[in-house]
Amino acid sequence: MRITQAKQKNARYLYLYIEGEYALAAHVEAFAAMGLKEGMEITPAQLEELRVRTDTIKAREKAYHLLSYRDYSKKELIDKLGNKVEREVAEVVTDRIEELGYLSDEEYSRKLVRSLSREKMLSERSIRRELALRGIAPELAEEAMEELEEDDVTRILRLIHRKFERKLTDETGVRRVYAALMRRGYAYSDVRAALQQYLEEKNWQQELPQE
Repeated sequence: MRITQAKQKNARYLYLYIEGEYALAAHVEAFAAMGLKEGMEITPAQLEELRVRTDTIKAREKAYHLLSYRDYSKKELIDKLGNKVEREVAEVVTDRIEELGYLSDEEYSRKLVRSLSREKMLSERSIRRELALRGIAPELAEEAMEELEEDDVTRILRLIHRKFERKLTDETGVRRVYAALMRRGYAYSDVRAALQQYLEEKNWQQELPQE
């Protein structure tokens, strides 16, 4: 097979034609690295190697672009890249980025726990679920959870003061806040304990919902 045309698409890619038929959009870096030129013969194996090299570069560029905006877990990044290239290529690229120190599930899990507990104020159960959804290994998740600075009752009280205090004016408001806290993943016993503590601090005699 002969490369009949290597037409420049843009600064990074060129359209490759084999025997007059379009074959693929090859990355110029991959094309040059293999020493290929217009008019040269190319074997099916070389064409496949060019495709894999192109996909690898594409995945690498996409990965660094994504990481420039926010942190990702390894699973999240592989899933993102897997939408553009074969999953095997995505895994190889992600492994390399991890080796270079630009990706760390350990650091990511710690940041995520801090964010979900301090800013979103989710329950421990909800935080564990989020860690699992992002593909964090159980042992790393446990290490990150050990760094929590407060328990669920304390977090609920902080959440009440920040978001729900103005709603706690009557029994209906108490019930609505109760439901909102339950939706955040908090256990019934913790919600009840926190609300009871809050109402006692305010010396309000409100009836709490029964389980």
